[in-house]
Amino acid sequence: MYEVSINGGFGKSKKSSIKNFFDQNKLLVFLSVCLLLGVFCGSMMIKFSDKNTLKLINILFSNELKDHTSKPLLEFFICSLSSTFVFIIASFFMGLSMYGFTLAAFIPFLRGICIGMSEIYLFSSYGLKGLFLHLLIFLPGIFSSTVVLLLATQEAICMSNKLSALAFSKKNIDLSFELKRYFARGGGIAILSIISTIVDFVANVLSMKINII
Repeated sequence: MYEVSINGGFGKSKKSSIKNFFDQNKLLVFLSVCLLLGVFCGSMMIKFSDKNTLKLINILFSNELKDHTSKPLLEFFICSLSSTFVFIIASFFMGLSMYGFTLAAFIPFLRGICIGMSEIYLFSSYGLKGLFLHLLIFLPGIFSSTVVLLLATQEAICMSNKLSALAFSKKNIDLSFELKRYFARGGGIAILSIISTIVDFVANVLSMKINII
């Protein structure tokens, strides 16, 4: 009897914690859904592409893999960092606009399209090797950079909403404080982005050492 009550209580507690997480992070959940929709759309774009398009993608992807092995490590690191920073900088500047919140959700959606296209291409073109490439080399960097992007977009939407409220509803908001906090959090997100790039960089360097690519 005692064991049953503990298990039941644990189950209820687990359900309650999950529900609380979704209730407290509705915006983050919404952005995650946008990202997943982008992944689905990117997958469908590759799946229904004609042969000429797939051939072009194959050439571009093969050249990219060759560049990874031929570029100096510093240049390779900067390129990896810039690929993530493009999305993060776009979301950051949207946060400084009164209307940025209306478009910010498209950033994780576009990121999702890129992820979906690369995943399906790897699976369809390389089979089990593509699955191995994705899990070992690309997934760690994709996951960490995507989490950072979702956090950046969430902060951008919140800041944009505050600017919009200040302009249109004349709410009493300490703009100086909010901007300082937004820039401070932006700096933290930039640091997290660098860390995620290091994860991606290390995975790619290891793949070069063992000749996976």
